[in-house]
Amino acid sequence: MRRFVLMFIFAFALAACDNSDEDLPVTQDDQGIQDLQAENKQLKAELEAAQNTLNEMDMSTVRGPLNATFRIIDAMNNKDYKALATLSVPEVAWDNQDDTYTLHDDESKQNVSLLSPIGLGNLEYRGFDPVSENEVQLFLAKVDDGNVAIYIDFVKTGDQWLYKGHLTN
Repeated sequence: MRRFVLMFIFAFALAACDNSDEDLPVTQDDQGIQDLQAENKQLKAELEAAQNTLNEMDMSTVRGPLNATFRIIDAMNNKDYKALATLSVPEVAWDNQDDTYTLHDDESKQNVSLLSPIGLGNLEYRGFDPVSENEVQLFLAKVDDGNVAIYIDFVKTGDQWLYKGHLTN
């Protein structure tokens, strides 16, 4: 009889320890986890959409100054001071005798030499810095005989990007 009672208790204990979670109600913690997972998916989708929008916005911001850079470099290569005057802000004074320019409102840009002739095959785009909504600085490199960093400043006037000087290392 004792064995029968022990077997009965053992069988009852095993039946009580069944692992099926089908009959258990959803707890508040499980619901919180599901809510957080749904929010996580939504935030990931929003982040991806924002990154795509930023990349498109970045390209539209850099397209104008980059195109103006090609025209400026070509004008400097050809020493075309008439073109340089139309592509730059009015504060830039070009000196065709010394092949320099002076930016009147900037102490660091007094009698700056023109860029030495640069072939497009030796020019690399390195990045840009949107200083403000209407100002951008492009980072380029001349890579033919060592790397020469070139920082070119542009200001947007109306719908045109105008040259405002450059710095090199």
